[in-house]
Amino acid sequence: MQQFTATNSKPIFFYDEQCLFQYAEYNSREPNVNVKCHSHNFTQIIYVLEGTLSIHAEKEYKCSKGEIAIIPPGIVHSIYSETGYKEFLIGFNKDYSEDNIHHRTISLTAITKEYMPDLMPTVYDMIKWLDKFSIIAKDIILTYLNLFILLVANNLSDSQSSNFVKKLSDYLDSTLDKELSLTEIADSFFISVSHLQRLCHQHFGVGVKTLYNKKRYARACSLLTGSDMTAKEIGEAIGFSTAANFSAFFKKHSGMTPVAYRKNNLN
Repeated sequence: MQQFTATNSKPIFFYDEQCLFQYAEYNSREPNVNVKCHSHNFTQIIYVLEGTLSIHAEKEYKCSKGEIAIIPPGIVHSIYSETGYKEFLIGFNKDYSEDNIHHRTISLTAITKEYMPDLMPTVYDMIKWLDKFSIIAKDIILTYLNLFILLVANNLSDSQSSNFVKKLSDYLDSTLDKELSLTEIADSFFISVSHLQRLCHQHFGVGVKTLYNKKRYARACSLLTGSDMTAKEIGEAIGFSTAANFSAFFKKHSGMTPVAYRKNNLN
């Protein structure tokens, strides 16, 4: 797998860590173009100006004229187009810290024209300045870029929110037998620990560890009343190496030992 950086045909770069954008670029791709599997270490937006392309990641996303693909860092993807296409690319500064579309998007997202205003005039006006490597040109392009991103952010579907809820819930459910660190969980979503905690509080009302322990407790209750597993086996199934540690955890949440809980709920 290749690791792409922001180097393409005619990009204009912004060498300011306080700037949201890393680069902007216009490309024209030939028919039957096939961009092999790769990932970026930054968030990238593809805005399709002409033609149609298919992006293959966790699933296939198709984008046509006037549509957008947002590709977060670390998402392995490939691109194919039978027709060829023209695109406007935006690369985000990976060190930029403000909460924006750059950090709100946690998986590859395609935005169709029905959710977007017509950005063609804005983008084509911007493209005219891409080959003028002057301070004035960069200032004009930055103005256009900020307008572009504002319009995209305001029309970004709430599917990202529901997607995060499902992905985090599924991830924690699948790892209840392990003692995970916040860093491990955040890394799996390609976001910072602080942003992970903020999203978790926003959508679940609690921090990640609290949510994780609630799920462990719920799983333990289910196994105590719905299986013949011993307390030690159930403890191991939710990540406790000793029966004593599991018993202390369970008593903290229920006020009784696992054995007492089973007895009370089976009678």
